[in-house]
Amino acid sequence: MQMKIIITFFVIICSIGLASINDAYAAVDTWTDATSTNVGSVTMHGVSMSDASNGVAVGNSGQIVYTTNGGVDWTDATTTNVGSNRMYDVSMSDASNGVAVGSGGTIVYTTNGGVDWTGTSQDVSELATVLGIPDEQLPPWVTNLAVWVSEDRITLADMIVSIEHLINN
Repeated sequence: MQMKIIITFFVIICSIGLASINDAYAAVDTWTDATSTNVGSVTMHGVSMSDASNGVAVGNSGQIVYTTNGGVDWTDATTTNVGSNRMYDVSMSDASNGVAVGSGGTIVYTTNGGVDWTGTSQDVSELATVLGIPDEQLPPWVTNLAVWVSEDRITLADMIVSIEHLINN
């Protein structure tokens, strides 16, 4: 009899636990289509939301779009300075400032939430040649180092040593 009570108690506890887990994931099931995306059939590769309202997405053909209302609407960037280069990723440090990276050593930054993008002077394609690999195969963190070089935060030599260290270890 005591074993039956223990088993019944165990089944009740498990049922309560499973119901709690199910409720915890309920919010994930409530995705809503964006009202406007302005990307058509362009494949997007990266998105960065700096908070619940502001974010930027990047993709093929130099596509860069931004949102100020949590992704309900997406607006084309006014100035991108990337041409038709495929954009791989974007990182927004806050609602105004961010960096996007793409093929051909493309690195651009924004200071106004993704509306306008300015090119940097660092070209990672030269770095890829030095390392003997295509620039598309450079890990995403390499472009961050390249930006730091262009902003004189670190030297080019420090960047190369850092990359070689991280690749070889």
